[in-house]
Amino acid sequence: MKLKKHLQAIAFSILVLTFFSCGNKNEKTNSQNNEPKFEITGYYSMGGHDESYSMLVEVSEDGIYTAQFAEIEGMMPPPDMFDEIVNFKPMQDFELNTETMEFTSKNGNGKFENNDGIKVVFSDKKDFMDEALTMQRGE
Repeated sequence: MKLKKHLQAIAFSILVLTFFSCGNKNEKTNSQNNEPKFEITGYYSMGGHDESYSMLVEVSEDGIYTAQFAEIEGMMPPPDMFDEIVNFKPMQDFELNTETMEFTSKNGNGKFENNDGIKVVFSDKKDFMDEALTMQRGE
């Protein structure tokens, strides 16, 4: 009798585990909660004579990535004046695919790269040289 009840309990546990594991297969994976291939949080910038750019990437305790972007008229300000001069605007609907390291937002799309330092390369924004806007992450 005890063996039969024990086997029934094991069978029930397997059934419950199977139910819950199958139920999650159809849910869309939120890539924002996965660990990225490399660390991307921090400030990114690209300075020029007539215009400069900066981007701030942050991650919440829940693993949700957000980004802010700023276009700066003229050269990049000195570090002690940076916060006073630079006006960051949120990149709306920022979503990061941690598998490909590509991101999308209403304010721009691109990819994070990790070769010769971590960079962000926009696919739809051009710099003053009419090339893909590429910003290096600060140390």
